[in-house]
Amino acid sequence: MERVLPLPGQDHATLALVPFPLLSEAERHKPVRVAYRAVLEGRPRHVMVTLTPGAELGLPLPSDQVVLLTLLQYLVAAPDPTKPMRFKIPQLFRDLGWSGGGRCYEMLRDSLKRLAGVLVTVDKEMKARNGQPYRRASLGAHLLDTFQLSDSGDYHGMIEWGYIVREAYELGDLKRLDWDLVQALPTPSAVQLYRFLDRAVLAGETRYEVDWTTLATAVGMSTQYAKPALFRQRIEPHIEVLIQNGFLEHWQYKRGGMFTFLLPNYLRSALRRLLTQHGVYAEAARQLVAGYDEVRILCQLDNLTYRAAKEPGGYLTQAIRDNYPLSYPADEREAFLGLWDLLMVQERLAYHRAALKLIGPGLFDSLDDPAEWSCECRAIVRALLTNGLDPALV
Repeated sequence: MERVLPLPGQDHATLALVPFPLLSEAERHKPVRVAYRAVLEGRPRHVMVTLTPGAELGLPLPSDQVVLLTLLQYLVAAPDPTKPMRFKIPQLFRDLGWSGGGRCYEMLRDSLKRLAGVLVTVDKEMKARNGQPYRRASLGAHLLDTFQLSDSGDYHGMIEWGYIVREAYELGDLKRLDWDLVQALPTPSAVQLYRFLDRAVLAGETRYEVDWTTLATAVGMSTQYAKPALFRQRIEPHIEVLIQNGFLEHWQYKRGGMFTFLLPNYLRSALRRLLTQHGVYAEAARQLVAGYDEVRILCQLDNLTYRAAKEPGGYLTQAIRDNYPLSYPADEREAFLGLWDLLMVQERLAYHRAALKLIGPGLFDSLDDPAEWSCECRAIVRALLTNGLDPALV
């Protein structure tokens, strides 16, 4: 069988709303306030953050967000943001699509200086995706507390995450990210547009409307155009590349500056529908899909079959919120193997790949033999199968 490649990805749900603006050299050495009001997850929300540059290199460049995102992916393999995180510099270059060499080393060093130097001050209460507040309503914090780069020997780097990332991990404010898509996008502006739109429809919406000044602010572009149509000309190439990569289905522009985006948002919208079908109230289903990882929801949907819940909707709501431990009969593995044997080879590959895309490469989950998989991996595959979800669209 063809080897299944894991495709994990995660994003900081709150920082996805905070762009690194495209500024002139002089502007990058002054504080910048990012402030806008947008509909997120179906509800209006204010985003107000001040970015204060470090003394030497100024505010982060839009391209620095890709460096930050790439480092964030390494938390999948080293999930303890309270401790220094080591990484291999050549591997980081490969993940960034950089050729390597002295110039790339200088670019990485400068990027980390800007990321460690910028002070993020939240001017309004910051909440995680599940509604839990960060510890302080108004704070100044760094994205990275410290970093080290070795230019000889094993070529390792080390970073210590700042408060905002450490707190996000504790609060569950990390969300799924299509890392393949991020690596395929040609510009930082396209990456930020993807991150913002994906965060805005976290509750499973497939249609999103936003005015042009809000969109421009959210992706770090100028709002000083004489006409909205001029902004449309600037943003259109970034929208089109998202269509080409399958993230967007279609978009419309209305005279006066209103954008409408149509998105597949397949898995989240399907989970929201499945939750309501099992008796979860519509508003609770919206909150659950917006607030919790898709893996948790899929596992609890699968485990519900083995629970004698008198009120499935109420049980599911509490199980997802409290992350109930999974409990299965002793013959769960054997029953799954019987189900697995009914599938064709290509179907097995598709479901296995979808599960790995959701949970990442576990020690045994990447193996072809499902008897060696974790219970979580089998639960996800079984949930996709029994609920008629297309693995190719996950």
